[in-house]
Amino acid sequence: MNITDSESDFTWLLKDRIFHHGEVDLEKRTTNGLPFQSPLLGVMLRGYLMDGKPKQDWLLIAKLQREERIPIPFIAMLTILIQHALQEFSSGYKIDNPLSNTYLRSRYHVVMSTLTALQEKAPDYVDLSQTGL
Repeated sequence: MNITDSESDFTWLLKDRIFHHGEVDLEKRTTNGLPFQSPLLGVMLRGYLMDGKPKQDWLLIAKLQREERIPIPFIAMLTILIQHALQEFSSGYKIDNPLSNTYLRSRYHVVMSTLTALQEKAPDYVDLSQTGL
C-alpha cells in the first residue's frame, strides 16, 4: 500500500464517519450500514476500562458494570477519539494534531445529534448499541 492508497482509505473512512459502522471492508469500500457498531468502540472501552485498570475511574467502571450499558455521551466521545486518530494519519503520515476543546466540542455536538436522532427513530437499535459494546 502506498501513501496515496492510505490517504484514499482514510478519506473514505472519515467521509460520513463510515469508520464507526460495523463490518468495514476497506478493499470493497463497504460496511454493513449499521452506525456505532465498529469493534473499535468496544476495543477502546475494554482497553481503557478493563485492561488498563484505571484506579481513578473505579466509580465509573462500577456504574457501567451495574447498569450494563454504555451511556450515549460516552459512545459519542469514543467516536470522536477514533475520528481524531484517523485524521492524524489521513495524509499517509502521522501529523500531530493536539486535542482541543474547540475540536472536541464541535465534533461532539455533531455526533450527539446523530445519536439523539437515532435514539428517537430507532430506540431499540440504540439500546442494542449501548448494551452490545
